[in-house]
Amino acid sequence: MRPEIPTRTVRPIFDLCGWGLFSVVELDTWIHLVRTWVHLISQISISASQRKMESQLEKLADEMMSNEKVKGMLCVDESGLNVCSRGTLNNASGDAAVDLLKLANNLEPDLPISSIIIELTGIDGNTLSITKEGVLTTAVHRVDGKSRLSTDIIFQQLRKEKI
Repeated sequence: MRPEIPTRTVRPIFDLCGWGLFSVVELDTWIHLVRTWVHLISQISISASQRKMESQLEKLADEMMSNEKVKGMLCVDESGLNVCSRGTLNNASGDAAVDLLKLANNLEPDLPISSIIIELTGIDGNTLSITKEGVLTTAVHRVDGKSRLSTDIIFQQLRKEKI
């Protein structure tokens, strides 16, 4: 007969975060706590360059929305989290935009994802253009079907300012 393997592996946690907490927890729980802590610390520390990029995106978004043909614009990060949005495109649109680009990339896996542009045109002439540059996915909702130009303007400005 084989010896029974213990179902729990335990390790003591000594002085967790300097609070003097002494306990015994499962190893998996300890690893999860450490990973969560590292993730939270990385989320808290937003660099000055990220803040600068966000303020520049906000300025570009305001400029774009001043055009009467633009109904909405959205910039999201790789996970679909909203960096900047205006008008008809909101937080819920971010996940869909990122997912659409990933699905399109599955059709042509040899192409870099930044070379993929998705244009959705409605019967009424509304156009939604989605593209990705670096870590940002951008979507622009326009009335006249020229949204590709708007996304190009955003990325040209970002490249010029080296964000």
